Amino acid sequence: MRSHGRPVRRSGAFWVFWLAVAAAACAAVAVTTGQHQADPKGTYAAIFGILALYFVAFFVGRAREVTAGKTADLKGAQRGAQPTIADPTALSNAELYGALAIRPIDKAALKARAQIWETERSGMRSGMLIVVLIFVCVPPMYFLHTFIPTIAGAAVIATFGLCKSFQLMGSGMGGVYELSDRVMAPLGLKVTEHYSVSIEPNLARGGPAPVMRGALEMQGERHNRHVKIRTPAGGGIRTQRTVEVTTGSDQEFELRSRDGLFHAVGEAPQSIRSLIAALPRSSAWNGVWAQAAEGAIVIKRKSAAGSDSLLDLWLGERLADALNLNTTRRSRPVVSEP
Repeated sequence: MRSHGRPVRRSGAFWVFWLAVAAAACAAVAVTTGQHQADPKGTYAAIFGILALYFVAFFVGRAREVTAGKTADLKGAQRGAQPTIADPTALSNAELYGALAIRPIDKAALKARAQIWETERSGMRSGMLIVVLIFVCVPPMYFLHTFIPTIAGAAVIATFGLCKSFQLMGSGMGGVYELSDRVMAPLGLKVTEHYSVSIEPNLARGGPAPVMRGALEMQGERHNRHVKIRTPAGGGIRTQRTVEVTTGSDQEFELRSRDGLFHAVGEAPQSIRSLIAALPRSSAWNGVWAQAAEGAIVIKRKSAAGSDSLLDLWLGERLADALNLNTTRRSRPVVSEP
């Protein structure tokens, strides 16, 4: 479990639940009021009011989460490297970032982390603007019986969406990758490949939409090992992220997680078995698979959603340490008794 006392983001399921409650309330209003009225403006007002209250609560809640998250993130990142971590799943992402740093976390890295939070705030403001435009353009269709504001609003929203898409394709994503380089510099990592974004027809949306392809890849040298973190485009639950750590060892093994614990598949060095036996049970390990072969350890996670790449990096490096220890013991010369 993650440690307590830190800002917790409400999940998408939380807001979907309350959206369903708001929809149910709208349905209740629709069937209990305005009966036998040709133009039930009171019913319309109540329905739009319920939806407005939901979106106000949603955006206020999200704004507070972003503010609290940014503050906690910067504090956690500044706690610095830790020589040993008994349970990495008990740390927040920012604390794990600080613990894994191999260089001082300077002002440039902290400023970049803060700017990434601001890009999230900017996206939230864009969402707020779109919702406001919808509420400005749709109600007149019911209260004034005219489609002109609705058609004009749809054109404005579509134009705004296209502008944001082109911004994403241009300097927007490039700026995010530059920030990522500065953020990951204390960890010895750098962006070596990034997503490509293009505008393509989308039948599901009924018009052009941005499409992301390729992968986000970061590489670097850490503790005399080469590290590569690769996240393919997709964004769904089937998107599989990989973390690769070189070892220089010819030993092979395979690990799979089950019920929050790792289990060896077949034979595995004793040092590896001791390491996974000491790991506390955690749901954060679910969907993780590890394999050592051809001089490298590869950690794969079934879903790349979330920010568990640092957790996988920690695991890969600890497995590499244990494998190196086992190799050292195997290669130690035997001295015969005199």
